[in-house]
Amino acid sequence: MRRPKRGLMTWPMRMQNEADHEAGLRAKEAMTYIKPDERWLWADWMKVGEGLLRCRWEAMTLAGTKEPRGKGYCTFMSALRNEYGLTGLKETTSGALLNIMEHREEVEKWRGRQPNPASLNNPDHVWRGFQRSAYMQDRRDAIRSFGFSEAMDAARAHIEELEAANERQREEIERLQDGLEAERKRSAKLERLIERQRAEIGRLRMERRLTRSYRSKTG
Repeated sequence: MRRPKRGLMTWPMRMQNEADHEAGLRAKEAMTYIKPDERWLWADWMKVGEGLLRCRWEAMTLAGTKEPRGKGYCTFMSALRNEYGLTGLKETTSGALLNIMEHREEVEKWRGRQPNPASLNNPDHVWRGFQRSAYMQDRRDAIRSFGFSEAMDAARAHIEELEAANERQREEIERLQDGLEAERKRSAKLERLIERQRAEIGRLRMERRLTRSYRSKTG
């Protein structure tokens, strides 16, 4: 694969995978013979969309990115669109077409349920209609609900963590209170022992004084 020269947005290149290359050629052919007619057939749009989507994948691979954005991606995407004749599309149409291809199964089902699907071909109109559909509304509601549920689960988990921490703190306080009560009892016991020892010392001193007094009188 030839890399672009600095400053050039287009240069001859092709997609490396053969199936991708063939999809690009089909898209190029469709663009060639339906370009004069604004009301393309849905099957033709799907050929163009398939080629455009595969160009996006190729550009992302070459640019080494997981998102379809950035200077490298844009450079490769521009070159690939030029190679496969996809430069004549409006950006809004390209965006709508890529969105359709990423949700093709759901879009096809929705389009098939419309009153006159054969006349519903323009990607911009199809994508706008699909976005307003009950399916997409249900999906958006589900995403919002899922996000709310995740937030609630996270809040509950945080509350449980706080309650567990509070319980540990209560246990620690009770342990300290038990230790403090034990120290108080020990202190009271020591005070009583000291009082008894003081009384005993006083009694012994009194006995000693009496003994000395008696000896002095009888001596």
